[in-house]
Amino acid sequence: MLATFGSVRSVWAQPAASKAPMTSPSPTGDTVHHSPAEHGDLQASLPESARADYDVAMMLFDAGDYAGARLKFQLAYDESHDARLLWDLAVCENSLRHYALALPLVRRFLAAAAGSITPVERDEAEALIRVISNFVGPLRIEGDPPGASVFVDEVKIGRTPLRGPVLVDMGDRKVALRKRGYKEATAQIRVLGPSDEQVVKLLLERDIPAATLEVIAGAGQWIAVDDGMVGRDKWEGLVSPGKHVIKVAGAGYKPKEVQADLSSGGRATIWVTAQPLEPSDRSSRWPLVAILGSATALIAVVAYYGLRPSETRASSPTHGSLGDISVGMTTQAWQ
Repeated sequence: MLATFGSVRSVWAQPAASKAPMTSPSPTGDTVHHSPAEHGDLQASLPESARADYDVAMMLFDAGDYAGARLKFQLAYDESHDARLLWDLAVCENSLRHYALALPLVRRFLAAAAGSITPVERDEAEALIRVISNFVGPLRIEGDPPGASVFVDEVKIGRTPLRGPVLVDMGDRKVALRKRGYKEATAQIRVLGPSDEQVVKLLLERDIPAATLEVIAGAGQWIAVDDGMVGRDKWEGLVSPGKHVIKVAGAGYKPKEVQADLSSGGRATIWVTAQPLEPSDRSSRWPLVAILGSATALIAVVAYYGLRPSETRASSPTHGSLGDISVGMTTQAWQ
């Protein structure tokens, strides 16, 4: 059982021996006892603005509300910057089994309060560091682009690029990378404890919404976008980010083609009009049309007379009888 100090500082100005020590779970599953501080009454030495938060923090911790106590201890520290409150924050994180958060708080406490703690208190703090170090592991997070926020289990730990590996609690962890204008990237990783450094690499992709394209053509002209007919005269619609080919055409007009670059998304309006055919373009087509028309007519005549069966003269009527009825008919033979 690890004996620690500092989480109980006689708020009610009673002798240390008269107060029952507070307890919280240790990383090993045992109960950690918190005995009163040896450096005097912390509550009395705090600024008045921090005392109320400190009093509430002590009561919440005594009731087992470690998250609420942590919040109030943090407020008291922000108002007073008393290094001894770092230990109280560390004890709350340890009680919540947030070992990766408790560890740096204990180290900060040892550095900042070195002149105000006893050797026994220092030994107890260092013993706590040795214990909870077995329940964290180093994780190197590499992300791109620079300036993206890095989260581990929804707790922000910094921005890319991180200076080095970070300590995280053992177990299954979720790593997320976020930056405005990019799609979020996440990864799941299992941290096994103080083993070799593990690496997570995340790359953000640009999150560009669909672009809006408006095309205004001449009257009666058809509009095509990327070889797909979309409308006539005027068209507006959503397109994917990137480059797009716009074509307009119409009867009696030269087709015209332009390119629109919407790689950055947004909205673009394109005016493109097909120009009328030149007289030379129109006249140069008539001889070919006449030749093709004459050839077609000639082929039709030849096909008709070449394939039609020939006729012979009608033969003389044939007479006969069917009972009491006389029948006469004319036959015609085809050769």
